[in-house]
Order: sequence, then structure tokens, then C-alpha cells
Amino acid sequence: MIKFVQISDCHLFADPDGQHFGAKVYPQLKAALTKINQLQGVDFVVFTGDLTQDHTRESYQLFNQAIADTRLSTPVYYLAGNHDDPELLESELSGEVFDGLKSITRGKWQIQLVNSKSQTPAGWVDDTELKRIANLDNNYFQCLLMHHHPVDVGYFIDRHGMKNQSEFWHAVNQAESISVIACGHVHRGMKLSVPQSNNQNIALYTSPATSITFAKHEDELVAEYDDIGYRVFELNDNGTVSSYVQRIHAVL
Repeated sequence: MIKFVQISDCHLFADPDGQHFGAKVYPQLKAALTKINQLQGVDFVVFTGDLTQDHTRESYQLFNQAIADTRLSTPVYYLAGNHDDPELLESELSGEVFDGLKSITRGKWQIQLVNSKSQTPAGWVDDTELKRIANLDNNYFQCLLMHHHPVDVGYFIDRHGMKNQSEFWHAVNQAESISVIACGHVHRGMKLSVPQSNNQNIALYTSPATSITFAKHEDELVAEYDDIGYRVFELNDNGTVSSYVQRIHAVL
């Protein structure tokens, strides 16, 4: 069994006391990392984007500080969210725990980190990534992780969702071994079942943010604080997946 943790959307500021819609996001991130460090058997952590809220170099350095202060020692893989600067992610995330690989092979599984960042807040998976998805190695069970959500979830964040959903799902359908997809961006922990053209369903998991919850408001961002935390995955050798959300308390 492979066990990993997905964290997402910490929305840090240069100031450790910075607040995102009233939530003190830096101590919340540290609380999540502390809990993760207490979990048994975690092979690695995947951060699925939106590290920064104020787009400062110092906010990336604060992420480093959170890792150091909580003494997290498992490998940390990462990808960019719509708020992030990919170059700053690569240059500022330092220390032995960070790994820039976007394809992770463990046992009978491959975990693929898919870039969905575009020039706007909305998501777009480019042709290079679509080709990579369509041609994944069918000798492994495949798990995709990305920032943007590839299906609508029914509230305001859909305006910033993945804009080429049909092309993405066409690539997924060409691959035969994708068992699970996970994303951030929606600031809620959900499990959705997405029908495919082969009459099979693919499980889509979303991770809560470590910062705030998005209320299910159709037109605007309304902050709530009841569903913040992270998601744990267990990938089994027979291709089955189990997952659960671990919540943390908001610091207001």
C-alpha cells in the first residue's frame, strides 16, 4: 500500500500574521503539517497549488519555514496553482524534503502531477500534458493530481475551473489505467464520480484548503471555516483507493 497526503491552497502572505478572509493561514498550515507528521506510514506529501495569496517571494520562504518548524521529513512534491509563480516555486522551495518530479513511481502505481495553470485564474491543460495523459504506462495504476477541478462543482469557483474539460476527459479516456483523479482549488473536501465513455466511472477527489472554506454561493466568494484541512490517500496493490479528509480548526 502507498500512503500519501494531499495539501492545497494555503494562501500565505509575507507576514506570518497575514489573514485571508479573517483566517490566520500560516498557523493553520503549521497545524496541518504537525498532524501530518504524526500520521504513521506516510510515503510522501503532494502540494497541489496556491501557496501564495500576496504573490511575494517571502510567502514562499514562509512555506519553507513551516516545513522546517514542524520537522516534516517525508518527500514533498508540488505543482503550481493559479496564484503561484512556477519559477518562484522552483527557486524558493528549498531543503531536502522538496522534490520537483512530476511523475512518481511507487510499487504498482504512478502518481502524475498535471499542470493546469494558465495565464488567467481559470485552468487549462496544454497539449503537451494532454498527450502525456493519453499515453500513460498501462503497466501501472495511474493517479492524477492537479490544481484546477476538471468538472463543475456548482458554485462560484466554476468560473475559474478547467476551461478545456472535454479535451482533458478525452485524454483520460484514451488512457486505460487511470484509477483516481484529485485536485485542489475548490476549497472543499468532496468525492465525485465522473462517468466515462467506456461506461466506467472515475473517482474525483477534491482536497479542502488549509486556509478557508468556500461557501457554495453561486456568484461570489463567501468564506467559511468548517472544512479546512487536508486529504489522505491509500493506494492498494490491486488498484483500489481509499481516502479520507482530516480537518483542522480555523485560527481566527
